[in-house]
Amino acid sequence: MRSNVSESPLDLVAKHYKMFPLSAYCFVYETLRKTLTELQRNDRPYTSDLSPNQLMEGFAQQALQSYGPYAAYVLKKWKMNTFKDLGTILLHLSEFEMVQLKDTEQFDHFNNDINLEKLLLKPFLIEAKKLKFSAPEFDCLRKNM
Repeated sequence: MRSNVSESPLDLVAKHYKMFPLSAYCFVYETLRKTLTELQRNDRPYTSDLSPNQLMEGFAQQALQSYGPYAAYVLKKWKMNTFKDLGTILLHLSEFEMVQLKDTEQFDHFNNDINLEKLLLKPFLIEAKKLKFSAPEFDCLRKNM
């Protein structure tokens, strides 16, 4: 599928599919490599070596580490809204032989609609029940003035 030697494989994938920007493909590819390395699988990446939960956790951790509280915003700009979008990018990468898939049917678990924005914002949300807050007293509100 590669036609132009001067372009990187990720450039070719992004130009071919035009569904996601180049940065989204780069991020997913690098995150997959990093997650596999952390799990000590240093050979060519097989996504089937990772469970769906490991893949999602690795992806969320890397997004949060790279972009902090802006992770959800960045992914939204890249048109990555659900876990299914992550699976789509992995399938695109596999078609350009950048990721090896043992079985494309394993991506049935990507057909869920886990909302990435909610997943990435969760660490930054504060539950109101845990807050002990009392309104400040202002002199101007006292009746004895």
